[in-house]
Amino acid sequence: MPDIENAESLLELHEKFYKNVANYPAIPKFRLFGAQWAKRLHDHVAEVLERQKAVDEALVCLSVNGSKSLTTFTCPRRDVRKKIKENKDGLGLLWQRVENAWKEYDGSLREYAQDLCLVGEIYRLPAQHPYFGEFLTYYRSLFDKSGVYRPTGESSKDYEDKTAEDFCSILDTGKNDVLTNFYINHSKWFENHIWSFFRRGAAKGTMETSVGLDTIRMTVDFIVCTFIPILMMVTMFVLTSIRSLKPRIAVSGGIGWVFAFAAIVLSQQHSRSEMFNYTAAFFAVVAVFVGVTTDSTR
Repeated sequence: MPDIENAESLLELHEKFYKNVANYPAIPKFRLFGAQWAKRLHDHVAEVLERQKAVDEALVCLSVNGSKSLTTFTCPRRDVRKKIKENKDGLGLLWQRVENAWKEYDGSLREYAQDLCLVGEIYRLPAQHPYFGEFLTYYRSLFDKSGVYRPTGESSKDYEDKTAEDFCSILDTGKNDVLTNFYINHSKWFENHIWSFFRRGAAKGTMETSVGLDTIRMTVDFIVCTFIPILMMVTMFVLTSIRSLKPRIAVSGGIGWVFAFAAIVLSQQHSRSEMFNYTAAFFAVVAVFVGVTTDSTR
């Protein structure tokens, strides 16, 4: 018989996981089923063409001798309904056959369009952020020792692999700067050596994501807001301490390189043109400062 106490404990851990998901919806990841949807769409295409052919064949039977055969593109739907009402020459039943085939054709075409739009929306879902992919693996109660992912009964390998394909997240967490990504890539080390210290009272397997991605980004924003004034202040101190113009220009170039490098590390990814504009603006300010301070020291 199964261990009822352990089973109840497992259910509690699952409940805790799903409650955490309510606060952090980016933690779980879900299958896209890309191959299955592609197969379904192809089946829809075949079905639409088959039912269109059935309509065309029904219309051929109603074509007048010597006249061009009607098709779904050359026969207005309203004419079909009109012919059914008129029932001229006793052909009402044949026109009704066309109408029935046309209804099936319209239904399959509409269903294909709906699924096509749905698949487009599914493929626009974002991939799971590595930070939350790492947190998912901390919920060991979800992973059976035999290699099964308990919520779905699948192999746990793909759910533990943060780079597994055909998976998505329900929440787009956006892009990060280099510094934030550094923390994310080393989050396990921070968890084991720093954050675990604050969770010493938590039971094993009940790890909670108390450090959210928004908190990390806010911390990095604070670092950036502190670094920029310090960099500008250091720049002015260094330049005012140098009397000769040429050394000032050389030092300005070095500080400009530090500024450009910091812009890459401490801000989100920018285009080359944006980086050029930022650096040019920085050098414009520095050039004015160098010129003014040089004139005042003469």
